[in-house]
Amino acid sequence: MLTELAIVAATLLGPVLAVQAQKFLERRRVKKDRQTEIFRTLMTTRASGLSSRFVEALNAVPLEFYGSDKQLKKINDSWKLYLDHHSNVPTQEGHENAMWGQKRIELLHEMLILMAEYLDYDFSKAQLTSDIYSPIGHGVAENQQEIIRQGLARLFQGEFSLPMKVTSFPETAQMHSTSQSDE
Repeated sequence: MLTELAIVAATLLGPVLAVQAQKFLERRRVKKDRQTEIFRTLMTTRASGLSSRFVEALNAVPLEFYGSDKQLKKINDSWKLYLDHHSNVPTQEGHENAMWGQKRIELLHEMLILMAEYLDYDFSKAQLTSDIYSPIGHGVAENQQEIIRQGLARLFQGEFSLPMKVTSFPETAQMHSTSQSDE
């Protein structure tokens, strides 16, 4: 009788437990896929910190790498340090600004290393820091766009005006007809 009850229970509960286990594994896989996509985006855009894709991925870190796991806490702590560093941007160009930029890159690399370890990628710090292609032209274009953006903002805010040099005045039909009748 006990054996028969066990068989009935296993027959009824087996499929339910199998479906629940499958759902659990699927949720875990989907979460890992989202984390991997964030890591991938941060890696592929790490040379262009102003890229909207980079910023979106960076903002998704605390959401997708949330948890009580030790490694997840380290990732979030690293993310927070990186974010806090951005609230202390030097206002003037020069040595202080260059040091700030170097520290920003170091903090980003530390976060990427932690993510790589968590996601079972075997990247060394050297690979993360030097194995990157970023054409000089992209940096130049990004700097020029920033100069143009700041200049237009200053113009629209009335901080300066455009210098103009008038070289000639357009002739109107009336001025032209008046000069012909005088002849």
